[in-house]
Amino acid sequence: MDTVGGRLRTIRKELKLTQEALAQRLGIGKSALSMIETGRAALSE
Repeated sequence: MDTVGGRLRTIRKELKLTQEALAQRLGIGKSALSMIETGRAALSE
C-alpha cells in the first residue's frame, strides 16, 4: 500500500525537485519533508 509520503516522494522526483526545493515551495523545512516522505512524521490539516 502506498503512503502519502511515498506518493509525495514520487511526485517530487517526477518534477525533478530536490527535497530542499520542494520544502521551500511548501514553506516547511527540508528535515520535515524528509520525515514526511519516510513516514516518521504525519501530515496535519
